[in-house]
Parts: sequence; structure tokens; C-alpha cells
Amino acid sequence: MIVIAGLFTAVGLSYIGPVSGYLSQKSTLRSEEVGLTALQVQRTELAGALNQLKQPAILETRAREIGMLRPGELGFVIDFATPKASSSRPSLNDILRRLHGAS
Repeated sequence: MIVIAGLFTAVGLSYIGPVSGYLSQKSTLRSEEVGLTALQVQRTELAGALNQLKQPAILETRAREIGMLRPGELGFVIDFATPKASSSRPSLNDILRRLHGAS
């Protein structure tokens, strides 16, 4: 009787390790599936953004936002910065103020 009880105890204890490992792997699998779902959603969003950028009108708008021009176009930069005291040349702001004040 003691031998049978000892045998059942030994068999029971031998199952603790594999069952614990199985439960740990099952928990890890769930968290990885959640991460996979989040990455799939992000991939879908990025694919949509990429498709939008392939549209010529949107591509041109984005390019112009970063200062790009079409071949043959002239670009202008208007500097409204405050002129330095050591500058002897009038700045564009000074010229515009004089023109506006004269009219």
C-alpha cells in the first residue's frame, strides 16, 4: 500500500514539470498572438499610407512641403528675419516696409 502511494506520488510529481512548462508556453503563445495582431494592424495601416503616397497629387503635395520643385521651376525664399546691426545693406523687410509706407 505504501509502495503504491509512493508510486502515485512519484508519478504525480513527474507530471508537475511538463504541465508547468505547458502552461508557461501557453501563456507566452497568447502574448505573442496579441503582439502579432498589433503588428498586423500596423502593417495594414502602413500599406494604406503607402498606397496614398503612390497617388500623384498626394506625392506632389508632400514633395512641396519639404521644398522640392519640378524641373524648370524657380524657387524663392523670403527671409523675414530681423537684420543684424552690423549689416550695412537694407534687408528685404526694410525694403518692404519702405515700399508699403510710401504708398
